[in-house]
Amino acid sequence: MREAGLEAFNQARDRAGLVAGRLVRRYQLELVGHGDLRAGGQYRWGSRPAAINPVLIRNFPTPPRGTCRCRASSTPPSLSSLPERTAAMHFANRHHQRGFNLLELVTVLSITAIALCTALPWFGGVLAGQQQRTAIGELTSALASARMVAVERRRSIVACPSHGEECEATSFWHDGWIVFEDTNRNAQRDTGEPVLHVNAAQSAVRIATNPGRQQIRYRFDGSSDGSNATITFCDRRGASKARTLVINNAGRVRSTDATDDQAASACEA
Repeated sequence: MREAGLEAFNQARDRAGLVAGRLVRRYQLELVGHGDLRAGGQYRWGSRPAAINPVLIRNFPTPPRGTCRCRASSTPPSLSSLPERTAAMHFANRHHQRGFNLLELVTVLSITAIALCTALPWFGGVLAGQQQRTAIGELTSALASARMVAVERRRSIVACPSHGEECEATSFWHDGWIVFEDTNRNAQRDTGEPVLHVNAAQSAVRIATNPGRQQIRYRFDGSSDGSNATITFCDRRGASKARTLVINNAGRVRSTDATDDQAASACEA
């Protein structure tokens, strides 16, 4: 009688284990708490967590080893536990990089070319203006230095166009100029007269004085001989952007816009 009862109990336990296994497979039971089933963990039935009664778990017949697909874990399943194909698809979707097609590349290159064609003339004008301002600044500094030395030394100081260390008989200064001490006051640099400043040629700017004023001479008191002298600067932007230095009889220098005649004489040089 006792053996019949034990056999009936074993059969009931086996049937209950099979039923539990089917429920696990149907609802994808997964343990998300800490510990095992008998420690009061939690199951997730679908997307709704449900607490497990330890008493029910302790009295619930345990299915045969290998039939329960429950998994105890304190963290969600990692990517390494997924099948290789699922992991490959996951990385392909997350790290998919898209390149440029031919139409997009041609569009970008066209926009870049249009921008460069629009900007290059502007950059050329900026460069030409900077070269003109540099030439004006260099000649203004040379004239100011010549005037100061004339007052300090009480001597005649001359600035003239030059291609070396001798004055040239020309009204164009873009090949360079010199400043020297005119000891004998003949308006020419003779042997032994000290050269105070030499400036190189200005290839990007045309420089011309008004007719009849090939030199700028400062006397011992800082004044300049003759009437007002003008020195006009013209770059590749044309006569509309020409500038002029005016040296008055007191020897002071100021900058102003060039007149049409002054711009024409310099820009056509």
